[in-house]
Amino acid sequence: MKRIPWVLVLILMLVSANCSGSPSATPIPTISLEPQSSGTSSRISASAESVPEKISHLGFIIPGYLKDVAVSAGDKVRTGDVLAVLSTPELEYSVEAAEAAVHGAELNVTIQNFSRKKFNSNTLSWVYLKLPFELRQVADAQLVQAQAALDVAKGTLAQNTIKAPFDGTIISVDVQPGEFVQTGQRLILLADLEDIHFETTDLSENNVTAISVGHAATIFVDALNEEFPGTVTRVFPISETLGGDVVYRVSVNPNEKIVGLLWGMSAEIDFVTE
Repeated sequence: MKRIPWVLVLILMLVSANCSGSPSATPIPTISLEPQSSGTSSRISASAESVPEKISHLGFIIPGYLKDVAVSAGDKVRTGDVLAVLSTPELEYSVEAAEAAVHGAELNVTIQNFSRKKFNSNTLSWVYLKLPFELRQVADAQLVQAQAALDVAKGTLAQNTIKAPFDGTIISVDVQPGEFVQTGQRLILLADLEDIHFETTDLSENNVTAISVGHAATIFVDALNEEFPGTVTRVFPISETLGGDVVYRVSVNPNEKIVGLLWGMSAEIDFVTE
């Protein structure tokens, strides 16, 4: 019997292995990583919300019963407009009394400066005399004191009135006439809805150091489904905590007014840093 050459045996074994039904090994997938920086600039992203430039929670610095509320939610007001007034008859009386005291002091000054006339029997004529200078000084000092008391009374009375500190829109009114309000109780919320910016909510402490005032940013407003250019205007110096992470707020102003933007809309902001 002839022996089969070992080379032929090896070839037959290889052919048999290729024809068998055993599964082939799964190839390892290739993972493509996108670079986070391009050239000398890098991009940092953060979530944000729209916030009015000016917000004020208004209340009285003295307690009392509310006499009148002059505004409702949605009203637009100007700086100095009266928004609400307390009932304070005792303060009004104090002003009236102080005004009367000033009027009396002014009259006394006039009297003290009048010349008195005295008949001189020797010359058979009238001689005009003035009161001593000290008495006139006392009258002047009393007038100054009365005027100061009036200023204090008026300043105290002014505490019974809430006036708009800036132009804006009344967001909410949480009180009705006749209610008793406490010192510092928040009654009226006023905001400037004409000037709205964005503030980040989850910008990590690891990224905030790369952002500074003047940096360019891109704002994508979810509700409007549109992107807008913006500029960093403020980096808040104090941190906040979000889910155990340390985050910082950064303010970004849109370069142009965004039509349809409302308070509280969410956005995504991309910061371009060097």
